[in-house]
Amino acid sequence: MKLNSLKLLAFILLLLVNVSATGTAAELQGFLGIPWGTNRADFRIAMEKLGYTFYKEEELGNIKHQMYENGPYGRYNVYVADAQFKGDAMYNGGIMIKFPNQPNQDLTYIYAEFKGLLTEKYGPPAEEKKAWEMKAGPNIGVIVTRAVWKIPNGDKAPNIITLAHTPGFRYPGDQRLWGNWVDVGYKNEALEKELDKGESARM
Repeated sequence: MKLNSLKLLAFILLLLVNVSATGTAAELQGFLGIPWGTNRADFRIAMEKLGYTFYKEEELGNIKHQMYENGPYGRYNVYVADAQFKGDAMYNGGIMIKFPNQPNQDLTYIYAEFKGLLTEKYGPPAEEKKAWEMKAGPNIGVIVTRAVWKIPNGDKAPNIITLAHTPGFRYPGDQRLWGNWVDVGYKNEALEKELDKGESARM
């Protein structure tokens, strides 16, 4: 076989490998390894098996909201984790990394680490931007960095992962430090819409 033919074959094989890798991109099956649609009782059991401590459950209109303390995410201990349920099915969850005992610690490195890990698993974010948030006036607030991944979900709306870094800041006259956390949110928007339709049908 001629050298040019060998090069062409190698190029085709490389293309096939790349297509295969793209076709097997990670899907988002749930939150913290817990499948979408899990009911509240089973979700709590799963979270406690992961090492999280149940904090409380509350109702926010038609949404049931569970909160947990501690527990692992990557190589960090989570300050708080939460999940939302409609029709007793989990469709949304998130974690927050915060160091209350180190209030002035810059957490930019954690944002960068999580971004790298999420990119390695799901590909580059669909968007990343900085925005002025937590506003309490024209010059009061903080610049939040936020990256968003849109994970294919068959023919339905994509699942969403949102990674955000909120630096520490203070409001005028308030000595408390606000912000200074990194949070990661997971959401199955298609499931939420289905759950909303189910609730409407029961009305």
